[in-house]
Amino acid sequence: PSGKFYHEVILGENFDAPQVGWVTDRFKAKPRSPKGVGDNGEGWAANGARFLKLHKTSQSAHWPKRWRVGDVIGCAIDIDGGKMSFTLNGTEVANAFMTFEA
Repeated sequence: PSGKFYHEVILGENFDAPQVGWVTDRFKAKPRSPKGVGDNGEGWAANGARFLKLHKTSQSAHWPKRWRVGDVIGCAIDIDGGKMSFTLNGTEVANAFMTFEA
């Protein structure tokens, strides 16, 4: 695929450490598994509860604040440009961007 895409997630009650982002069509979700988006090579994610960005491993990503119930997390991707970015309540979080090979 090619192009630019965007989606948002509104954080609800009882979340622990959500990993929000993108996966390839080869990603396989496993019920009741602690593994999620970004934990392998088929996904990229941000986690503002633990201040991480994830793709195979985790790296520190400074967010302006810890995610809370009601926050809106935005996920943007430019497939042709090989870049992903994230927003918190409509404001881009510069330290959470990720690059990839298209």
